[in-house]
Amino acid sequence: MASALLLCMAAAVQPHIVVVLGDDVGYYNMGFTEGNVEAVTPNMDALAKGGVELRRHYVYKFCSPTRSGLMTGRLPIHVNQENPGTDGGGVDLRMAMMPEKLKEVGYSTHHVGKWHLGETFLENVPAMRGFDTSLGYLAGSEDHYTQRLDDNSAVDLWEATSPAYTKNGTYGAFLYTSTMVDLIRTHDPSTPFFLYAAFQNTHFPYEAPEQYLNNSIPEERRVYQAMARILDESIGNLTVALKANNMWDNTLFVYSADNGGASGIEGCASNNYPLRGGKHLDYEGGVRVGAFVNGGYLPEKVRGTRLEGYIHVADWYTTFARLAGYSPSDGGKGVPDVDGLDVWPMISGENLTSPRVEIPLSVAPPSRWREEGFPTGQGLIQGRYKIVTGNLDDGFWMSPQYPNATTQCGQTKNPGCPDGCLFDILADPSEYTDLKSTLPSVFADLKNRLQQLFSEVFQTAWPPNYTQNCISEAEAVNQHRGFSAPRCVLNATIKLTRLNKGIFPSLLNCYEISLYDGSLALPLGRVRADRLSPNHRLPAPLCTPPSPNRIRPIILRTFEKDSSFQARVSAHPPPPRTAVLNMLSTIIAAAAVAALRPPSVPLVVQDPYTSFWSPFDFGYDGFPVRWDGYVVGWNGVAKVDGDACRGWLGQTQCSQNADQVGIKVTATKTTYQMYISGKVMLNVTFRTPSAIEATPDYTMMTLPMSYMDFEVASFDGAAHNITIYFDVTGEATVSNRGNKVAWSRQASTNNTYLSIGNVDQTFASAQGSDDINWGHLNIGYSNADTGVFTTIGANALDVRNAFAEGQPLPGDSSNQRACSDGWPVLAITHTLAVPATGTVTRRMTIGYDQGDTYMQYFGSSLSAYWQHIHGNYITALDYATANSDDINKRCDAFDAKLTSDLTAAGSAKYAEMGALIYRQVTGAMVTTWNSYTSEAWVFMKEISSDGDVSTVDVIYPAAPMIFYYSPEMFRKLLLPVLVYASNGTAPYGNYVPYNLPWAPHHLGHWPVCDLPPNKQEQMPVEETGNLMILINYIVQQQNDTKWLAPFWDVIEMWGKYLPTALPDPGNQMCTDDFEGPSPHNVNLAIKGIVGIAAYSDLLKAKGDSNGAAQAMAIAKQYAQVWVANGTDSVTTDGVHTKLQYDLENTWSQKYNALWDQIFGFGLVPSDLLSSELKFYLTQMNSYGVPLDDRATFTKLDWSMWIAAMAPQEQFIAISDAIYQWANDTPDRVPFSDWTETTNAQHKGFQARPVMGGFWAKMIMEKAKAGRV
Repeated sequence: MASALLLCMAAAVQPHIVVVLGDDVGYYNMGFTEGNVEAVTPNMDALAKGGVELRRHYVYKFCSPTRSGLMTGRLPIHVNQENPGTDGGGVDLRMAMMPEKLKEVGYSTHHVGKWHLGETFLENVPAMRGFDTSLGYLAGSEDHYTQRLDDNSAVDLWEATSPAYTKNGTYGAFLYTSTMVDLIRTHDPSTPFFLYAAFQNTHFPYEAPEQYLNNSIPEERRVYQAMARILDESIGNLTVALKANNMWDNTLFVYSADNGGASGIEGCASNNYPLRGGKHLDYEGGVRVGAFVNGGYLPEKVRGTRLEGYIHVADWYTTFARLAGYSPSDGGKGVPDVDGLDVWPMISGENLTSPRVEIPLSVAPPSRWREEGFPTGQGLIQGRYKIVTGNLDDGFWMSPQYPNATTQCGQTKNPGCPDGCLFDILADPSEYTDLKSTLPSVFADLKNRLQQLFSEVFQTAWPPNYTQNCISEAEAVNQHRGFSAPRCVLNATIKLTRLNKGIFPSLLNCYEISLYDGSLALPLGRVRADRLSPNHRLPAPLCTPPSPNRIRPIILRTFEKDSSFQARVSAHPPPPRTAVLNMLSTIIAAAAVAALRPPSVPLVVQDPYTSFWSPFDFGYDGFPVRWDGYVVGWNGVAKVDGDACRGWLGQTQCSQNADQVGIKVTATKTTYQMYISGKVMLNVTFRTPSAIEATPDYTMMTLPMSYMDFEVASFDGAAHNITIYFDVTGEATVSNRGNKVAWSRQASTNNTYLSIGNVDQTFASAQGSDDINWGHLNIGYSNADTGVFTTIGANALDVRNAFAEGQPLPGDSSNQRACSDGWPVLAITHTLAVPATGTVTRRMTIGYDQGDTYMQYFGSSLSAYWQHIHGNYITALDYATANSDDINKRCDAFDAKLTSDLTAAGSAKYAEMGALIYRQVTGAMVTTWNSYTSEAWVFMKEISSDGDVSTVDVIYPAAPMIFYYSPEMFRKLLLPVLVYASNGTAPYGNYVPYNLPWAPHHLGHWPVCDLPPNKQEQMPVEETGNLMILINYIVQQQNDTKWLAPFWDVIEMWGKYLPTALPDPGNQMCTDDFEGPSPHNVNLAIKGIVGIAAYSDLLKAKGDSNGAAQAMAIAKQYAQVWVANGTDSVTTDGVHTKLQYDLENTWSQKYNALWDQIFGFGLVPSDLLSSELKFYLTQMNSYGVPLDDRATFTKLDWSMWIAAMAPQEQFIAISDAIYQWANDTPDRVPFSDWTETTNAQHKGFQARPVMGGFWAKMIMEKAKAGRV
């Protein structure tokens, strides 16, 4: 009832909510409270004056309890009265925090700044407590500039679920403000927004940039007042950002301090005049703080007013519940319920009085404060009276211009209130007069009430036996490269790490066991891997030799000889060590080799719309997603002999999951390896037949379906029956889940497929997005298969529950309805008899038919190549099924050769990355049939960055992989671009003249090519140099220029343009435009110069020797200028080139020099190139070489280009660093090409085909062998 009432009371439009918390801000240190003339706080003053000033806003007397009350809606006596420490503190994990509640009702939630609500377990950090994003520090205090803890032991700066390795070193308020402004600037105002802005200012240590200091203020308070000024400036910047993004009119903006200023405790800097005392005391100066509300959501009638009614910081939780529409109650979980009261009626002017008449300030103070010498005491407010008790040593008064105080600041002569004091805080807000003798009955009543409250105190504490699963703070810092981090494991993964057999050969099968929660590895002991098995229920024998050095813990990705593996365990509280060892029942015996943990696992990756991945280590951890994270509701389950079902893919209805023991990824295939019920072994394989053979077989490569194979064998030596269930929803076919979908069956003599798709089949109805609104998702199977049952259109939960419960599956539904209306599914089951020995297999298909038009090219609809061959989907399915054995055999051979080739040229790790990347590249392309020219055309999508069609500076980095396997396929990729640039679009129905003297950037927005030249993103030298180089490589490989006949005019125009724009490209944009402008770019210049030399090659191939000589002469002349002006003359760390011609002591990756090496032009002197490559090693970080000196991030495609030019040991070093990034990144998206080098995060790109650049090494090896 309460929940329903709150939802009814919620506003029609949920407000954006911004809560700003200042740290240790004195009551008198802002202008709006008491008119302090030294306070430069114009923004806060204006917001308080123009909003509602809260004159009696109460908090706890120090940091963490106030924050605990704000985040949980509980009075601190019911959640936490300690700063997080050895024995407790923070917020009990059973209590729902405010952001968790806000997320339930659709809010985007963000934390920036101080946390101080628990840091010992990873589960304590903000990202685990409901915040979508988080950047800040976990402890209570640190250096403002370095972010190092007060004892200098570690850096405390945390982002999401890992250290923010590259972001420390900036004054905290500036870092946090810029982060918050970016969050606001990029937010969609139509989504409700919550920001918890927990500033570090004005907490000790007192530090501020010099420009904020007012030297006319006495020294003891000069820096503090500057810190308050910075806080005010930051608040001003937040309001400006909210207004600029059209959010302010619907924003509720709340400001408060977390406690009073630390007067007398941390010097004389802060001032709480006219209130008595300060931080750590229950006097008004410690618990009553300056506060206000503003924002466009605030009713007009109350703006410019002051409220005297009581508000406790815990009341915001319940007040926001009313406004946002969530229920504030936790529902009872063995912890006190929410205390917060709804104060919106008072704030909004509906009522004149506050619902709060009692405020327990602190009760039964923690003994640790007494032990450490902090002031003690407790306090309670009832009505106008307040009782405080205890040894309140620093409870003195300060004057407006301190330190001229009643008692000198920091020198206590006040006896405190050991027996208790009573004050009338309405008549005597400065607490001068103790009334306990005058009003003894009131004093007795309040003292008795304090005694009653003692029995209600709840203090967050650690789980039982938590120390068994902890390491020391020093060990945690060491594991996190000098950053403070959680040091205990609560929700954990068991990891086994192969011990280094090179040091102790006798430990060949010995593994170290550790608990791992995504941040922290906690060693538990050593175990013999050959004594572990899926049904092993007892602790395995421990290894006895001493522990040698260990390799880095990794997760099993491939079930082969020498593998490492993991089991999952979750427990509240954490289990003792013997219990952990008993949970090794899901681990199988295997020998160990490191294998890559994919950031995301490719499943069905056919084209830009049919690109589905699993971003999890275990298939059953969640539903598969499209490359952009859009969920597609696929569900996979299995049953053996009628046992309880086991989930293996998606979020299933099974109470248990399969024992997944491995994932193996090759170029065209992904296999999940698992045990079901301890009885059978099941391999589930997704195969996309995208192998680019020496002579590309477009009939195979363009098939609109992938194979899905099930291979089953008995594990226990007995015969069994297995039923495998699989279903899909219609989510992959709509951009809006509210769209109606329809379903059907189609059949031929040999095969049947189930189909689901949008009712509205309008082509390109989702153009400009990454969604598709047309076409059909299909599941196919052979009519010859026995034991098959299918149903279509039934509600997902009905079908899934029926299978899980052993009931007959519901029949077909004939009602078209919204995709989200019960989530209608295509469902299929296969029942197989599993022999006691040997294997049984079953093959089905899953694919997507986009209809008659796959691309639109300047008015003409281009069908898919497979449609040209087969006509329709059922015929293509018949072909795929009839030839499936041959196709899979050829794909296996291709996969094996890819692995062999890349291993021989680089390393096994390089080959693993290549296998993972391969489908990412092929899945960004579509092969169509051009009926006008009667040939295949290939288009490439610029996935995840702009969504453009055939972006030239995306094709360029992707080129090495396609070149390596098929220059002819690459030629077909260039044809649509060259026809457009050569003014050849008229025959297609929509003539768009191309009138620029340089090459185009792209053709349009996927899947429509229609872009006029004046709408291009102009990159003249970039794109012209790219195309010259790419065309030249094709001609060199094919020894043929006849295909260029229609394009010679435009090629010659480009050949004339490049010399006019070089050797200095001026202020032109390059492909790395995400970094912003880089005028006089040295790397762009060498691309253009190599482009001129490539033009010379083309002229020579055409037979124009004179023109070729002239072009080459220009290229060599410009190369000399490039060397003379591009080499850094002031560097002290080795000869290298500059970022810009005009900037000394700078550098950037010169990846464009790769083509000079491949073509053998000799434009870049070998000694300079050698020195350049050596220099990169000096700049290398844990996860690679930065792109240039402006930031620590890099581009992985370009990094592999520079690695390809380097000696083998440097190639391995760079390649291994990237491998480690892929293995460590917490960002579970398809392989990113824009990544950090100091941590394992990605910067924003994902699934892009530019990763074909990883094959730069392979075409470089071909060049060395003279095969260019």
